Amino acid sequence: MIQNICPVPEQEIHDFDCKVKGEVNRLQYTLEYHDDGEGFTIHTEKDDIWNRMSTQELERLDVKLGQEVLYYHYHNKTVNADTLDELREIREEIMEEESSYFTAISQRVWTDYDKKEKELSGEAEVSEEKESLEEINGIAEPIQATNFRITDDELGQGTPKEKFRANIMAIQLLKKCEDENRNATSEEQKILSRYVGWGGLADAFDETKAAWETEYLELKTVLTPEEYAAARASTLNAHYTQPIVIESMYQVLENLGFTKGNILEPSMGVGNFFGMLPENLNQSKLYGVELDSISGRIAKLLYPDANIQIKGFEKTDYPNDFFDVAIGNVPFGAYKVNDRQYDRYNFMIHDYFLAKTIDQLRPGGVAALITTKGTMDKASPEVRKYLAERADLLGAIRLPNTAFKANAGTEVSADILFPEA
Repeated sequence: MIQNICPVPEQEIHDFDCKVKGEVNRLQYTLEYHDDGEGFTIHTEKDDIWNRMSTQELERLDVKLGQEVLYYHYHNKTVNADTLDELREIREEIMEEESSYFTAISQRVWTDYDKKEKELSGEAEVSEEKESLEEINGIAEPIQATNFRITDDELGQGTPKEKFRANIMAIQLLKKCEDENRNATSEEQKILSRYVGWGGLADAFDETKAAWETEYLELKTVLTPEEYAAARASTLNAHYTQPIVIESMYQVLENLGFTKGNILEPSMGVGNFFGMLPENLNQSKLYGVELDSISGRIAKLLYPDANIQIKGFEKTDYPNDFFDVAIGNVPFGAYKVNDRQYDRYNFMIHDYFLAKTIDQLRPGGVAALITTKGTMDKASPEVRKYLAERADLLGAIRLPNTAFKANAGTEVSADILFPEA
């Protein structure tokens, strides 16, 4: 047994869900922090566990242990800080931490920091007394649910690794809020809003990419198998719209006289279009649809006052002639959606979204939708004929092919169409 001289629990038992010889198993092991601070020792009941676990599972376990090592590095520094100045130096170190392991343990690190800060500033005793009274009397104030407002014009930009880390932090925070059955605070909403999906991040899902090896293993630990499969499938079409484009689209709608009403975003991602809603349109009722579970659940925390459905657009049952405005960035792709009402038209997914959305606009309702240039450029006139029979095209703008590069890491030619039903 290794003597533990660090101020952490001498022995902690952890569960590690894994596959042993292809069968799902739960490995229980103990972690003991070395006195040299370099790592952990693993004890299991069966010594041959290492021979029976696959290389992939061992690598995943290695990532988990790396996260624990990093956590206790900061935990020990924090609990041993004697002054607020010393603690603030630790804060600077934490904020500059660039390890890919940090996203998985960031919440625990900051919880330790906040507790120590209160202790050193004399607030701990008062805070604990308040928490105790709230627990006894059941009067803990719930976090107020409010819609998030985007104010960062550079939201979603960054290097691929920075976007990956922002995604992981948002997912971990999402699951924390869900586990605690609560709304997100305004500060937490800022973290959630930085989720940009997996468009342009296909390397993180490729086990052959050595530069992304750590991120690949981290995804396996953060996402459930179902979430992982959905995220991997979205790498080709989950592209998020930058604020300046959204702001311009709303400006057109306001110029056309829209002031309030029912607004639909048919493929909302995490809801950037809702987050950019102008102040003078905030009397509107917001309705959103998102197929991806992670994105939809984040959207619900960001926009709790909106009516958000996490399902395919084809499975929604909104009535026709219901919405005053539809706005958004529809999915692009050379594949089709199964919807009996539209199957006979043989629409590609982007054209399907346009058709169904226009059908749900009330007479005089206006849409502002981003779609691939293929809708307007394709040789076959069938899609344009369908749309022309149901709406007047008020205008169209062809975006430069770099419009989504900063946010989505891709160059794609797209149009903004403004049809009026």
